[in-house]
Amino acid sequence: GSVAASVASDQMDLDVAGFVPQSTPGTSSKCACAAIVASSVGDVTVLSLDGATTRRGRRAGEGTGEWRVAARLLHHDRPALAVAVERTHGRRARAHPGRGPCDTRTMRTVTVACTGATDGTVAAWDLTAVAASIADDANPTRDSQLAPAGVFPRAHQSGVNGLALARAP
Repeated sequence: GSVAASVASDQMDLDVAGFVPQSTPGTSSKCACAAIVASSVGDVTVLSLDGATTRRGRRAGEGTGEWRVAARLLHHDRPALAVAVERTHGRRARAHPGRGPCDTRTMRTVTVACTGATDGTVAAWDLTAVAASIADDANPTRDSQLAPAGVFPRAHQSGVNGLALARAP
């Protein structure tokens, strides 16, 4: 008894979360579709589907229909078990000297994600720029590397098997 050597990768995708990036108002938007994939070797990748361009529901051009790497989320050195993503409207605060702390009338779309690994670590990611790049395709981000916006070591005593994000009321 011996086991034959494998020529295939032992890497497995352990969790996938899909999302639809929102384009900038007033622009012609791609049929944007994106996914965050967590792997057994700790890699977390944001993929974008190179789809068709639309204008008011009409097909204006063809994409390749292939998944492309938009960003690599670099933190986990253990298998990433869980991923969650949420798009919400945040407020961009602007300070006004002498007129109160801030003006919150300017709204923007924010895309956030969290990933969890077998060591109990949870990482939070701001994917706003990557999502905008995928949706608008003006200067698409291709294979950029992102650091987490926040890290919560030992958020769980063992592996983080599931995550969920929800919009605040």
